[in-house]
Amino acid sequence: DDIEMSVSSVALSINQAAADDSVVDFSTTNLIVSTGPEVGDVATFTADAEVVEVSGSFAIGVYGLFKAEGSLALKKSTQTVTLSDTSTVDVDQLLIGGDSLSGFIGVGATTAAENWGTEALGFGVSGVSFGLAVQTAADGRVFTSVLASATSASFVGLDSVTVSATDMGVSINTVNTGEVVVDYAQGATSLSVPTGADPIVLDMEGSAGKLVQASGSLTIDVAGFFQVSGSFGIEQSIQTVTLSDGSSIEVDYLGVGASQLNAFVGANGGTAAELGFNLSELNFALALMSDRAAPENRYLS
Repeated sequence: DDIEMSVSSVALSINQAAADDSVVDFSTTNLIVSTGPEVGDVATFTADAEVVEVSGSFAIGVYGLFKAEGSLALKKSTQTVTLSDTSTVDVDQLLIGGDSLSGFIGVGATTAAENWGTEALGFGVSGVSFGLAVQTAADGRVFTSVLASATSASFVGLDSVTVSATDMGVSINTVNTGEVVVDYAQGATSLSVPTGADPIVLDMEGSAGKLVQASGSLTIDVAGFFQVSGSFGIEQSIQTVTLSDGSSIEVDYLGVGASQLNAFVGANGGTAAELGFNLSELNFALALMSDRAAPENRYLS
Protein backbone atom coordinates (compact mmCIF):
# COMPACT_ATOMS: atom_id res chain seq x y z
CA ASP A 1 0.00 0.00 0.00
CA ASP A 2 2.94 2.35 0.60
CA ILE A 3 4.46 1.95 -2.87
CA GLU A 4 2.30 1.68 -5.97
CA MET A 5 3.50 1.21 -9.53
CA SER A 6 1.74 0.25 -12.73
CA VAL A 7 2.81 0.00 -16.37
CA SER A 8 0.53 -0.33 -19.40
CA SER A 9 0.63 -0.27 -23.19
CA VAL A 10 4.18 -1.64 -23.22
CA ALA A 11 5.95 -2.05 -26.58
CA LEU A 12 9.35 -3.75 -27.06
CA SER A 13 11.53 -3.85 -30.19
CA ILE A 14 14.92 -5.60 -30.49
CA ASN A 15 17.10 -6.04 -33.58
CA GLN A 16 20.40 -7.60 -32.54
CA ALA A 17 23.58 -7.70 -34.59
CA ALA A 18 25.48 -10.88 -35.42
CA ALA A 19 29.04 -11.65 -34.26
CA ASP A 20 30.45 -9.80 -37.29
CA ASP A 21 28.31 -6.70 -36.44
CA SER A 22 26.04 -7.22 -39.45
CA VAL A 23 22.33 -6.62 -38.86
CA VAL A 24 19.15 -7.34 -40.81
CA ASP A 25 17.65 -4.28 -42.52
CA PHE A 26 13.89 -4.70 -42.34
CA SER A 27 13.29 -1.56 -44.39
CA THR A 28 14.23 -3.69 -47.40
CA THR A 29 13.49 -7.14 -45.94
CA ASN A 30 9.78 -7.95 -45.68
CA LEU A 31 9.24 -10.23 -42.68
CA ILE A 32 5.84 -10.79 -41.08
CA VAL A 33 5.32 -13.11 -38.08
CA SER A 34 1.94 -14.66 -37.26
CA THR A 35 0.79 -13.92 -33.70
CA GLY A 36 -2.55 -15.73 -33.64
CA PRO A 37 -5.14 -17.77 -35.56
CA GLU A 38 -6.86 -14.84 -37.29
CA VAL A 39 -5.71 -13.39 -40.61
CA GLY A 40 -4.88 -10.02 -39.09
CA ASP A 41 -2.91 -11.47 -36.15
CA VAL A 42 0.56 -10.52 -37.40
CA ALA A 43 3.61 -8.49 -36.38
CA THR A 44 5.80 -6.72 -38.94
CA PHE A 45 9.48 -6.00 -38.29
CA THR A 46 10.55 -2.46 -39.21
CA ALA A 47 14.03 -1.83 -37.69
CA ASP A 48 16.79 -0.95 -40.16
CA ALA A 49 19.72 -1.00 -37.67
CA GLU A 50 20.74 -2.58 -34.38
CA VAL A 51 18.28 -1.34 -31.78
CA VAL A 52 16.75 -2.04 -28.38
CA GLU A 53 13.64 0.04 -27.71
CA VAL A 54 10.93 -0.11 -25.05
CA SER A 55 8.04 2.27 -24.38
CA GLY A 56 4.86 2.44 -22.32
CA SER A 57 2.71 4.37 -19.88
CA PHE A 58 3.50 4.31 -16.18
CA ALA A 59 2.25 5.54 -12.83
CA ILE A 60 4.14 5.42 -9.54
CA GLY A 61 3.33 6.53 -6.00
CA VAL A 62 5.61 6.38 -2.95
CA TYR A 63 4.24 6.78 0.59
CA GLY A 64 1.88 9.52 -0.52
CA LEU A 65 4.90 11.86 -0.84
CA PHE A 66 5.82 11.38 -4.49
CA LYS A 67 3.64 10.59 -7.48
CA ALA A 68 4.31 10.68 -11.21
CA GLU A 69 2.69 9.40 -14.37
CA GLY A 70 2.97 9.69 -18.14
CA SER A 71 4.56 8.05 -21.17
CA LEU A 72 8.22 7.00 -21.27
CA ALA A 73 10.46 5.36 -23.86
CA LEU A 74 14.05 4.11 -23.98
CA LYS A 75 16.06 3.29 -27.07
CA LYS A 76 19.60 1.98 -27.51
CA SER A 77 21.19 2.04 -30.95
CA THR A 78 24.18 3.21 -33.00
CA GLN A 79 24.43 6.11 -35.44
CA THR A 80 26.92 8.26 -37.32
CA VAL A 81 26.54 11.89 -36.22
CA THR A 82 27.87 15.15 -37.62
CA LEU A 83 29.76 17.42 -35.23
CA SER A 84 30.08 21.19 -35.01
CA ASP A 85 33.49 21.06 -36.74
CA THR A 86 31.80 19.23 -39.70
CA SER A 87 33.55 15.93 -38.88
CA THR A 88 31.55 12.75 -38.33
CA VAL A 89 31.85 10.06 -35.65
CA ASP A 90 30.16 6.75 -34.89
CA VAL A 91 28.41 6.71 -31.51
CA ASP A 92 26.54 4.33 -29.25
CA GLN A 93 23.26 6.04 -28.38
CA LEU A 94 21.10 5.86 -25.30
CA LEU A 95 17.89 7.80 -25.91
CA ILE A 96 15.33 8.43 -23.16
CA GLY A 97 12.15 10.43 -23.70
CA GLY A 98 8.89 11.27 -21.96
CA ASP A 99 5.61 12.87 -22.98
CA SER A 100 2.73 14.44 -21.04
CA LEU A 101 4.43 13.71 -17.74
CA SER A 102 3.08 15.06 -14.48
CA GLY A 103 4.32 14.67 -10.95
CA PHE A 104 4.19 15.94 -7.40
CA ILE A 105 6.52 15.91 -4.40
CA GLY A 106 4.98 16.74 -1.04
CA VAL A 107 2.16 15.85 1.33
CA GLY A 108 -0.96 14.36 -0.27
CA ALA A 109 0.83 13.81 -3.57
CA THR A 110 -1.46 13.95 -6.60
CA THR A 111 -0.72 14.33 -10.29
CA ALA A 112 -4.09 16.00 -10.97
CA ALA A 113 -3.30 19.72 -11.22
CA GLU A 114 -6.90 20.68 -10.41
CA ASN A 115 -6.45 19.12 -6.96
CA TRP A 116 -3.09 20.69 -6.11
CA GLY A 117 -4.53 23.62 -4.17
CA THR A 118 -7.00 21.62 -2.04
CA GLU A 119 -5.46 18.22 -1.46
CA ALA A 120 -1.71 18.70 -1.49
CA LEU A 121 1.18 20.68 -0.04
CA GLY A 122 4.37 20.71 -2.07
CA PHE A 123 5.69 21.19 -5.59
CA GLY A 124 3.98 19.94 -8.75
CA VAL A 125 4.79 19.93 -12.46
CA SER A 126 2.57 19.09 -15.43
CA GLY A 127 2.78 18.89 -19.20
CA VAL A 128 6.43 17.80 -19.14
CA SER A 129 7.97 16.48 -22.36
CA PHE A 130 11.66 15.73 -22.75
CA GLY A 131 14.20 14.06 -24.98
CA LEU A 132 17.63 13.02 -23.67
CA ALA A 133 20.43 11.69 -25.87
CA VAL A 134 23.65 10.31 -24.38
CA GLN A 135 26.02 9.42 -27.21
CA THR A 136 29.40 7.76 -26.60
CA ALA A 137 32.22 7.66 -29.14
CA ALA A 138 35.07 5.12 -29.20
CA ASP A 139 37.59 7.85 -28.26
CA GLY A 140 35.86 8.43 -24.90
CA ARG A 141 33.89 11.52 -25.80
CA VAL A 142 30.35 11.57 -24.41
CA PHE A 143 27.89 13.94 -26.07
CA THR A 144 24.84 14.86 -23.99
CA SER A 145 21.83 16.64 -25.45
CA VAL A 146 18.52 17.52 -23.79
CA LEU A 147 15.42 19.25 -25.12
CA ALA A 148 12.59 19.66 -22.62
CA SER A 149 9.46 21.70 -21.97
CA ALA A 150 6.76 21.97 -19.30
CA THR A 151 3.44 23.78 -19.33
CA SER A 152 3.41 24.55 -15.60
CA ALA A 153 5.20 24.13 -12.28
CA SER A 154 3.83 25.38 -8.96
CA PHE A 155 4.34 25.41 -5.22
CA VAL A 156 0.88 24.84 -3.80
CA GLY A 157 -0.94 24.34 -0.53
CA LEU A 158 -0.25 27.67 1.19
CA ASP A 159 -2.58 30.51 0.24
CA SER A 160 -0.02 33.10 1.36
CA VAL A 161 2.75 31.82 -0.95
CA THR A 162 2.49 31.53 -4.72
CA VAL A 163 5.41 30.33 -6.85
CA SER A 164 4.56 29.23 -10.37
CA ALA A 165 6.23 28.98 -13.75
CA THR A 166 4.67 28.39 -17.17
CA ASP A 167 5.80 27.72 -20.75
CA MET A 168 9.20 26.52 -19.60
CA GLY A 169 11.83 25.32 -22.04
CA VAL A 170 15.31 23.83 -21.59
CA SER A 171 17.99 23.18 -24.22
CA ILE A 172 21.34 21.53 -23.43
CA ASN A 173 24.03 20.46 -25.88
CA THR A 174 27.42 19.62 -24.40
CA VAL A 175 30.35 17.18 -24.36
CA ASN A 176 32.50 15.81 -21.54
CA THR A 177 35.81 16.90 -23.07
CA GLY A 178 36.76 19.51 -25.66
CA GLU A 179 34.41 21.99 -27.30
CA VAL A 180 33.05 20.07 -30.31
CA VAL A 181 29.39 19.12 -29.91
CA VAL A 182 26.83 17.30 -32.05
CA ASP A 183 25.30 19.51 -34.73
CA TYR A 184 21.54 19.04 -35.10
CA ALA A 185 21.10 21.77 -37.71
CA GLN A 186 19.22 20.92 -40.88
CA GLY A 187 21.45 18.88 -43.16
CA ALA A 188 23.69 17.70 -40.29
CA THR A 189 22.51 15.19 -37.66
CA SER A 190 18.88 14.10 -37.68
CA LEU A 191 17.80 12.60 -34.37
CA SER A 192 14.34 11.93 -32.94
CA VAL A 193 14.04 10.74 -29.34
CA PRO A 194 11.12 8.35 -28.70
CA THR A 195 8.79 9.35 -25.85
CA GLY A 196 6.05 6.74 -25.97
CA ALA A 197 3.95 9.31 -27.87
CA ASP A 198 5.16 12.01 -30.28
CA PRO A 199 8.98 11.94 -30.59
CA ILE A 200 11.17 14.89 -29.58
CA VAL A 201 13.26 16.15 -32.52
CA LEU A 202 16.58 17.63 -31.36
CA ASP A 203 17.34 20.89 -33.17
CA MET A 204 20.28 22.54 -31.36
CA GLU A 205 22.70 23.96 -33.93
CA GLY A 206 26.35 23.08 -33.51
CA SER A 207 27.36 26.65 -34.35
CA ALA A 208 26.14 27.66 -30.87
CA GLY A 209 28.82 25.43 -29.30
CA LYS A 210 28.32 24.12 -25.79
CA LEU A 211 24.89 25.32 -24.76
CA VAL A 212 22.78 25.44 -21.60
CA GLN A 213 19.60 27.47 -22.06
CA ALA A 214 16.35 27.89 -20.12
CA SER A 215 13.32 30.17 -20.49
CA GLY A 216 9.79 30.60 -19.21
CA SER A 217 7.36 32.84 -17.38
CA LEU A 218 7.55 33.22 -13.59
CA THR A 219 5.16 34.48 -10.90
CA ILE A 220 6.02 34.88 -7.20
CA ASP A 221 3.71 36.25 -4.49
CA VAL A 222 4.63 36.15 -0.79
CA ALA A 223 1.67 37.17 1.38
CA GLY A 224 0.95 40.17 -0.82
CA PHE A 225 4.15 41.80 0.50
CA PHE A 226 6.46 40.83 -2.35
CA GLN A 227 5.27 40.13 -5.88
CA VAL A 228 7.12 39.65 -9.16
CA SER A 229 6.07 38.30 -12.54
CA GLY A 230 7.37 38.25 -16.10
CA SER A 231 9.25 36.25 -18.70
CA PHE A 232 12.86 35.19 -18.23
CA GLY A 233 15.71 33.57 -20.11
CA ILE A 234 19.09 32.14 -19.06
CA GLU A 235 21.85 30.99 -21.39
CA GLN A 236 25.33 29.61 -20.84
CA SER A 237 27.52 29.08 -23.88
CA ILE A 238 30.81 29.88 -25.61
CA GLN A 239 30.86 33.02 -27.76
CA THR A 240 33.36 34.94 -29.90
CA VAL A 241 33.32 38.68 -29.22
CA THR A 242 35.17 41.63 -30.75
CA LEU A 243 37.01 44.03 -28.43
CA SER A 244 37.46 47.79 -28.78
CA ASP A 245 40.96 47.30 -30.24
CA GLY A 246 39.51 45.21 -33.08
CA SER A 247 40.78 41.88 -31.77
CA SER A 248 38.50 38.89 -31.22
CA ILE A 249 38.46 36.56 -28.24
CA GLU A 250 36.54 33.47 -27.21
CA VAL A 251 34.59 33.86 -23.97
CA ASP A 252 32.53 31.81 -21.56
CA TYR A 253 29.20 33.60 -21.67
CA LEU A 254 26.34 33.77 -19.17
CA GLY A 255 23.31 35.76 -20.25
CA VAL A 256 20.31 36.56 -18.05
CA GLY A 257 17.33 38.52 -19.33
CA ALA A 258 13.74 39.36 -18.54
CA SER A 259 10.89 41.11 -20.30
CA GLN A 260 7.59 42.66 -19.21
CA LEU A 261 8.74 42.28 -15.60
CA ASN A 262 6.36 43.60 -12.95
CA ALA A 263 7.28 43.81 -9.25
CA PHE A 264 5.83 45.12 -6.00
CA VAL A 265 7.17 45.44 -2.45
CA GLY A 266 4.86 46.68 0.30
CA ALA A 267 1.50 45.86 1.84
CA ASN A 268 -1.73 44.50 0.28
CA GLY A 269 -0.12 43.81 -3.09
CA GLY A 270 -2.56 43.14 -5.90
CA THR A 271 -5.44 44.94 -4.20
CA ALA A 272 -6.94 48.43 -4.37
CA ALA A 273 -5.37 49.12 -0.98
CA GLU A 274 -1.78 48.28 -1.91
CA LEU A 275 0.87 50.52 -0.37
CA GLY A 276 4.51 50.31 -1.39
CA PHE A 277 6.84 50.40 -4.37
CA ASN A 278 5.58 49.29 -7.77
CA LEU A 279 7.71 48.56 -10.84
CA SER A 280 6.07 47.69 -14.17
CA GLU A 281 7.06 46.52 -17.67
CA LEU A 282 10.78 46.34 -16.92
CA ASN A 283 13.05 44.81 -19.58
CA PHE A 284 16.67 44.00 -18.81
CA ALA A 285 19.58 42.01 -20.20
CA LEU A 286 22.77 41.06 -18.36
CA ALA A 287 25.84 39.58 -20.06
CA LEU A 288 28.73 38.17 -18.03
CA MET A 289 31.80 37.11 -20.02
CA SER A 290 35.18 35.62 -19.15
CA ASP A 291 38.13 35.39 -21.56
CA ARG A 292 38.78 31.65 -22.02
CA ALA A 293 42.51 32.23 -22.67
CA ALA A 294 42.89 34.69 -19.76
CA PRO A 295 40.10 34.02 -17.23
CA GLU A 296 41.17 36.97 -15.10
CA ASN A 297 39.79 39.23 -17.83
CA ARG A 298 36.06 39.49 -17.21
CA TYR A 299 33.46 41.65 -18.87
CA LEU A 300 30.02 42.81 -17.72
CA SER A 301 27.44 44.41 -19.97
